Amino acid sequence: MNRAIRAHGTGRFRVAARFLVRSLDLRARSFLLALGSVAVGISIVAMSLALKADISRKMSRELRAYGPNLLVTPQEGRVAGMAPFDAAAARALPGLLGDTAAAVAPLLYAAGRAGGSGVTLAGVEFPAMRTLFPYWRVAGEWPAAGSEDECLVGKRLASRLKVGRGDSLRIEIGARHAELRVSGLVTTGEAEEDEVFAPLALLQGLAETRGISTAALRIDAGPDEVESAARRLEAARPDLSARPLRQVSQAEGRLLGRLEVMMALLSGLMLAMTVLCVMTTLVSI
Repeated sequence: MNRAIRAHGTGRFRVAARFLVRSLDLRARSFLLALGSVAVGISIVAMSLALKADISRKMSRELRAYGPNLLVTPQEGRVAGMAPFDAAAARALPGLLGDTAAAVAPLLYAAGRAGGSGVTLAGVEFPAMRTLFPYWRVAGEWPAAGSEDECLVGKRLASRLKVGRGDSLRIEIGARHAELRVSGLVTTGEAEEDEVFAPLALLQGLAETRGISTAALRIDAGPDEVESAARRLEAARPDLSARPLRQVSQAEGRLLGRLEVMMALLSGLMLAMTVLCVMTTLVSI
């Protein structure tokens, strides 16, 4: 009985195989065309997805030229148990965000005098500023890391003070002063062109403070992630206020969103063309 069943099953398999081979022999071109269409469609969709991922990474890297997308400043009043908001605390902020990549630059703003005129003085760490503000155009050179006797001057302010690269500039806060060499002139098209950028430690000494005014952060993420990062920072440091720069983050989000839509439409079009080709081929069999 079992032998009969096995023989019957084997016979059915042989008949089916024979029909399949015969069908392929008669319609080989149609089957190959359908198979080729499916393979081409899958290949194009896979290529589109890989291209989208690569373009997204490259675009995110290029969008860093927009500068910071989050500003962190101290809240009014002192919160018990919180460390002072200084350069070290600013550099520790990315660590509060977990796996979110972020760059940070601490800044101290002070009203003072330069070249005998009232100006805004900004104390900065030049390597961090150079990383965070790649769109700044500096005629000359950035001050060397660790330099305490060099500064950058905004282009408009330099024109008013009649100073240029290599000149000496005296900056003052109250009775305290320092002589700095102008290593470069900054062009941004914004308020920075009316400021003097001095070493952070030097300006803290002139202002008699160890704190900073703000920390500028660049988070490699879209607007929703930036908002989430701001909330996490405020939860971890209740003495600080984190303010997303929505114009920057939303502009990036729109660009990346349009890229997502374009690649999705392209993939959908390729799939639709593949399905249409296969259906046409099968109908003609």
